[in-house]
Amino acid sequence: MQPSKFQIKFWDAVKAALEYKAITNKQARELRRNFWLHNIE
Repeated sequence: MQPSKFQIKFWDAVKAALEYKAITNKQARELRRNFWLHNIE
């Protein structure tokens, strides 16, 4: 069964959203860590 154009677009959007979420989570963790390091000094 050939996936429809809509399904392909939908899964691309889902993958993009998950990647974006992973990137922002990673950045948020690093920002928090830097924040704590600066406050301890």
